[in-house]
Amino acid sequence: MHLAQHIETHIHTGDAADTVTLDYEARFLRRKRLVSDGGEPFLVELAETQSLNQGEGFRLDDGRIIAVMRRPSRCLRCGTTIWPASPGMSATGTPPARLPTTIS
Repeated sequence: MHLAQHIETHIHTGDAADTVTLDYEARFLRRKRLVSDGGEPFLVELAETQSLNQGEGFRLDDGRIIAVMRRPSRCLRCGTTIWPASPGMSATGTPPARLPTTIS
């Protein structure tokens, strides 16, 4: 299994040997075993936790790049406003009510 310890920025998918499609939460990582869209497993071991975006990629120990692709996140529609799905959201898709704040 190949190892990725470096992130490349500003890459094009045409320059990459493969891609890996990750949702918002999965793009925050430090150490993790991933499988590329082409089926190749690789291990990510970064110095610190990073937030990855589309257009960046993992440089494998053999020099190849696995490009990061963004998977759309699940959202709930509430009228004309899109609210991200979260544990604090009601079943109707409305955001939780804001609590009043007081300054003393």
